[in-house]
Amino acid sequence: MRIVVFSDSHGNVDILRQIMQSQPEAEAIIHLGDGERDFDQLRLEHPDKVMRNVRGNSDWGSESKLMDTVLLEGKRIIFAHGHTLNVKQSPSMLLGEAQSAGAQIALFGHTHYSMTDYKDGVYLMNPGSPTQPRRGRATYGVIDIGPEGIATKIIPL
Repeated sequence: MRIVVFSDSHGNVDILRQIMQSQPEAEAIIHLGDGERDFDQLRLEHPDKVMRNVRGNSDWGSESKLMDTVLLEGKRIIFAHGHTLNVKQSPSMLLGEAQSAGAQIALFGHTHYSMTDYKDGVYLMNPGSPTQPRRGRATYGVIDIGPEGIATKIIPL
C-alpha cells in the first residue's frame, strides 16, 4: 500500500493535485494540517482513496481532531500537526504518544521542513511543505507498506 502524506499546503490545492497525478498508485492520503480546505477539495476528487486529516494551527474554525490514528495494512499510524506537541523543539512527545498507542508510524507537520527517522521501534516522518518550505526544497512524503515492511521517503518537488 502506498500512502501520500502532506502538510502545510496553506491554500494551494493545485500543488496537491499535481502530486496526486504523479502518485496514481496511492491508496491513501493523509494531510497533517494547515490546509484543511485544500484537503477537503482533494477528498471530493478522490472518493476511492482512504482520506484522513487533522487540523493545524492555521485551520481556523476546523472541527477536525488535533491527533488521530488509522490502521492501514495492519500498521497503526498516529498523526498530528504537532503544534500542541512541541515538534519544533523535538518529536519526542509525539514519539511517546506513538509508543503509548502501539503505533509503528508517527507523522507530524508544522515545522515546514522534512525529515524521516526510525527511533525506538517507530518510523517518524515530517513531509515538510509542498508550498512553503523553510529550508531546502518543497517536499511531500510517501510511505510504502508491504510484505517486506515499511519504507518512508521524502519526495522533493
